[in-house]
Order: sequence, then C-alpha cells, then structure tokens
Amino acid sequence: GWDVVKGSQIYALPSSGVLTSQSVACGGSGSAYILGYVENQWRCGMKQKECLAFVRTTLSLAMNRDYATGGYICVCVMELGKPVERIVLQPVSPNSALV
Repeated sequence: GWDVVKGSQIYALPSSGVLTSQSVACGGSGSAYILGYVENQWRCGMKQKECLAFVRTTLSLAMNRDYATGGYICVCVMELGKPVERIVLQPVSPNSALV
C-alpha cells in the first residue's frame, strides 16, 4: 500500500498468522521457488528499468518451475500524479540465461 504519511508499505501475512512489515514479500504457489532469488537480488532504490528486469526474471523463474504461476507477466507502474502504466512482459525462456 501507499499513503502520504508513510509512503510505500508492504505487509506479509504468512500461514503462521504473524503480520509483519517488510521491504519485499513473495506469495503464491511459485513463491517457494523464488524466495532465495528475491532475497539475494532485490534491493531498495532500484530504477524502473531495473525493477522491470527483476520482475521479469523472478516471475520467469517461478513459471519455469510452477505451471500454476501463469504464462505472461502483467505489471502496473504507479507514480503519484501520473496515470497507471500497464506493461506486459514476455517471460524469459528456460533455455536462456536468466541472470
């Protein structure tokens, strides 16, 4: 979420039932496959181009292991005072270098 007082905020609610504030979170059926990658590669302050590349690689890794994750990547970029930008990214092929 986002608000004018605290800015961007991410909360995770895992099956343990403990609500925690985090800088990044993963969820869904493919998250078990990518959690280590996310913890290693994600960093605060990435530029939009870096974020899109990170999302593309991360979700491609999940898709390559978990067919329930889906077949395409749809991202919404939100900036204050600008219209929402919707971007569809092609997943990275499992035969190509992901990193």
